[in-house]
Amino acid sequence: MQSNLRRFWLTFLVVLFGSCLRAELEFSGFSISPTFQLFIVRDTEADKTSGLLKMGQSFRGYTLKSFDKNREVLTVQKDGRDFEIRLKESKIKDGKLTVEGTVTVVNGQKVEGVRTALFLGEESVMPLSESVRLAITPTRMADGNMKYAAKFIIITGGKEVILTSPTVVALPGNPFAVQVGEYGYMFVPQP
Repeated sequence: MQSNLRRFWLTFLVVLFGSCLRAELEFSGFSISPTFQLFIVRDTEADKTSGLLKMGQSFRGYTLKSFDKNREVLTVQKDGRDFEIRLKESKIKDGKLTVEGTVTVVNGQKVEGVRTALFLGEESVMPLSESVRLAITPTRMADGNMKYAAKFIIITGGKEVILTSPTVVALPGNPFAVQVGEYGYMFVPQP
């Protein structure tokens, strides 16, 4: 009997300790394509954000191990133990959408199969190369349509150059796209 009670308390402490570890780390965003996978995590207790991480890189003692894109779950490892972390929920009800598509950058270079999560009212930044990023902020308009404000961020000589593009309005769930000069994108919301 005492052995069972001891085992119960030991199991309880392991579960409690494990849930505390997971509670301090938030999976904040991702951008993946056939050529790259980048993730952002956040330590909620210290209010520190990782920046862009690749698989195998670490942040605050957690090492990125794998990503299940269908479930939008990131597996991290700390102290030899694996933890699954779901992508954060939107601050707005039904305010998260996952999009997939193609981005065109300088000299007609296309980055196909880009997949990322967008959160209503929040800017999501997608790295496309060492020197080019695309930032999109989606909002829901009063009539129910979706509005996408975007900008390309070009890093040259250590400085950021911002190239804004026209705001796009689309029906909810419909593709949205824009092309301005050499820069453009086309995304399709995923179910």
